[in-house]
Amino acid sequence: MEYNFVSRYSPKVACMDLHETNVDRLLKARSEIDEQLRHHKALLTVVFTDLVGSTSYFDRFGDTAGLAMVHRHADLAGNSFTGFGGRVIKTIGDSVMAVFPDAA
Repeated sequence: MEYNFVSRYSPKVACMDLHETNVDRLLKARSEIDEQLRHHKALLTVVFTDLVGSTSYFDRFGDTAGLAMVHRHADLAGNSFTGFGGRVIKTIGDSVMAVFPDAA
């Protein structure tokens, strides 16, 4: 048996009921996700570094010297961050990203 909205509702009402149902489902799902995320919140301090002029340094002194400088920067920054209770999250090119557990 084929179900026909038109026989029970006007097309406009049927579309509105379907739309409201989908919106309600999305809002409920969003609310559940928001509640789960609340349990994972933490105040952190996030730090980013960047070597100013690294591109021109690479151009002037070459890749070997440039990479040595980038690695030295990552080592110095990483040691400084961990020495103060932070944790390096990642390095990207000439940048370092770190987090500290306190939002000081």
